[in-house]
Formats: sequence, structure tokens, C-alpha cells
Amino acid sequence: DGFATTYLPQAPLPLTLLKFTASKYNKVDVILNWNTAAEINTQSFTIERSTDAVYFSEIGSVNSMNKNQVYTYSFIDTEPKNGINYYRLKMIDIDGEFSNSKIIASRIANNFSTALVYPNPTKENLTIKLQQALTENSSLLIADISGRVLMQQQVVNGQRNINLDVRHLPAGRYLIKISNNSQIINQSFVIIK
Repeated sequence: DGFATTYLPQAPLPLTLLKFTASKYNKVDVILNWNTAAEINTQSFTIERSTDAVYFSEIGSVNSMNKNQVYTYSFIDTEPKNGINYYRLKMIDIDGEFSNSKIIASRIANNFSTALVYPNPTKENLTIKLQQALTENSSLLIADISGRVLMQQQVVNGQRNINLDVRHLPAGRYLIKISNNSQIINQSFVIIK
């Protein structure tokens, strides 16, 4: 794009970030905790999230307590993305100067669904019955044990039952993956001849 940015390191703010952690909370949320010491003229902490550890967006802000002692802060991300979420703190002082914390990560896999695959083993036809209907159009892959994709098709939003003709596949064990932006379903089946 011809657009370049130069990052000039900021002078450290007059605060000490002792600890910054992310962990699962209530099975679907992420709780961020951080401890500071020796805060002087600190204004606030902006919490930023990314899915690639490069481009961050603000998801919240917490005012500083300006304590000259160890102080603990918490923030709950109630809408983490499926997969790995990267977090950092933008620590802002009263003059508008800021510095960013180190980046930490938390993996969220709360959107896994299960499916019943039958008959298993099979000779020619296979039915995949989903516990929950698909929330959006999805990709269905069938791969052999080595990971080589042998079949691929689209599955439409709202579908709960998927019928497949697998008679062209040789005998053996196969993996099924149905995925979209918010759901991942992994199952296996066996073909006998």
C-alpha cells in the first residue's frame, strides 16, 4: 500500500507492571488480571484484543487507582473470539503518554459441537446428525488418517442432518471436519468393504 509507520519507543511510564495474566472464566469468557506498583500520575488502562497478535482493537478501559503500592486490576472479556485471543494493556498517564504491555494469549474453544455419525462402520452411505443446527454456512471435509483431503463440500446454515455417499472411498478410517467462524465439529468413521 505504500504506507509505512515508524515505531519510536516510548519512555517507560512511572508505573511498574508486575504481572499480567489471561485465563478462562465461566467457560466462555476470559478474565484479565494485572498487578501494578508505584503508579504515579497514571490515568487509565485500555484493554486491547487481537486474533493475530498484530492488529489490536480496544475492548474496554479501566481507570487507574494511582496507588503507590501493589494494586490488582481485573477486566472480563465477555465476547472473546473462538481460537487464540491476544491481549495487551495500553497504559496511559495523565499527560497522554502511553506504553504497551507485553502480549499475552488465551485459547477459547467453547464453540465445539458434537455429532453422531452412523452407521459406523459403513459400506456406502453415512449420516451425520448434529446436536445443534449449524449457525452459518460451513465447510465439510473428509480426510484420510494422513490428513489428505478426499472430499470437500459446503453445508448450509441451519442444517442438522447431512447424508453422504462414501462408497467410492477405500476401506479404512476417515476424519470428518465441519467448520465455520463459530463452530468446529470433528468426528471419525470407518469404511469396510
